[in-house]
Order: sequence, then C-alpha cells, then structure tokens
Amino acid sequence: MGRGRPGGNPDLKKHAFKTEREVPCTAQISLRITPEQKEKLYAVSNWREILRHKILEIIATND
Repeated sequence: MGRGRPGGNPDLKKHAFKTEREVPCTAQISLRITPEQKEKLYAVSNWREILRHKILEIIATND
C-alpha cells in the first residue's frame, strides 16, 4: 500500500524548507560519536547549520 497523496502535493514548494544557500546541501558524510555526544549535540538548537559552518572553518584553515 502506497503512502501519501497519489501524484504528490502540487503545493510542495510553498511548504518546503526555505534556505538562502545558492547550492543545495545534498552530499552526506558519516561520523561516529558516543551516544552521550549525540544526545548533547541533538539538544543544541540548529546544530546542523552550526556544524556546516564549523566544517567551512576547518576547510578554510587547511587551504
């Protein structure tokens, strides 16, 4: 049995996530951390965006 509305939501773009990025974030990486670190990380507001900025800092210092 399929999920969702047949044919999808025609107004999806109206309800989709908004971002100011010029390039979409589609690549993924994997990182192993302790369960305690994961719990603390997930408690941080906007943690994904913070990590993206930290990754940019790391890249900039290694160029």
